Amino acid sequence: MIYVLLAMYVLYQFGFLRNHQKISLDLVFKTVGPAFILSSLANSAWIFAWHYDMIGLSMGLMIVILLSLITINGMLKKIELKTKEKLFVQVPFSIYFGWITIATIANATTLLVSLGFGGFGIDEYFWTIFILIVGLIIGAVTTYLNKDIAYGIVIIWAYIGIWIKHVSETGFDKMYPLVIYTAVFSIAVMTLIIGFVIFHLYFTNNNKVK
Repeated sequence: MIYVLLAMYVLYQFGFLRNHQKISLDLVFKTVGPAFILSSLANSAWIFAWHYDMIGLSMGLMIVILLSLITINGMLKKIELKTKEKLFVQVPFSIYFGWITIATIANATTLLVSLGFGGFGIDEYFWTIFILIVGLIIGAVTTYLNKDIAYGIVIIWAYIGIWIKHVSETGFDKMYPLVIYTAVFSIAVMTLIIGFVIFHLYFTNNNKVK
């Protein structure tokens, strides 16, 4: 889904699916362009680093991707985009940003394991819960501050995947109930945050019309 959306953005950038006479986003593309190129190069390199178990390098590349997306989303936040522009410009990067947020946490966890991190004697079970809560806090705060529905939905999507893994018979088959409860709690909190953002945007838009 992420690559399809990014492909739509690239097509839109090159003039497809948009009316040049009505809108001009050249300045937006020039502003976002360098960070997008950097994230794409880092993403390509990350695939090889991860595949060949170069976990330290993959972590560094993941941070480059994350910082690039933070920059891009920060730039887009300052620009007033129309509905079509949001669909082809903002949404692809919001979804990409959401997924990379979760992936960065996962990559960091993998790096610590590869380095033999003992967790200060704390059971892995509780570390998993801690990491899930950290992800929830980051996702909830970012969704709220950026008023970014697409980003928040990706966080929910990730936690639903974790929940399915832990309740399915082919997964952990309910072996870790606290992880399941934490995932469900996280989904509920993110749903409330998104609901609040929708409520806020609705009334903000109505006030602008008035």
